[in-house]
Amino acid sequence: PMLLASAAAIGFVVWVASAEPDTSRPVGGILLGAALTAAPLAAAQFIAPSTLAATDTKLAAVLGGALGIVDPTAGLVAISIGATLTVAAALVRRRPVVVFAPGLVAGAVGVVASLAWL
Repeated sequence: PMLLASAAAIGFVVWVASAEPDTSRPVGGILLGAALTAAPLAAAQFIAPSTLAATDTKLAAVLGGALGIVDPTAGLVAISIGATLTVAAALVRRRPVVVFAPGLVAGAVGVVASLAWL
């Protein structure tokens, strides 16, 4: 039930974001960023429910929306950085299970820092 609701919410957000013709308002970027960032995690959660917590998908949506103000695809970069950092932490700590949220937040911070340099 929760997964179906998440999929419906992501579909709705994409539909609303695609209907936003005025690029001077950031609503479209926020919604599209949230959907693009949460979709890969929701798909991973659908395929293997035990791999990610639902809170990781929610956090990704919030961070993607925040990054979507600047660039809707910036959340995908944050996910990539976060996944890399999380895998590195798992290898260093020699643990098969690690929490994804800190890596995701660090990825978003890294994206914000890189956008500040541009």
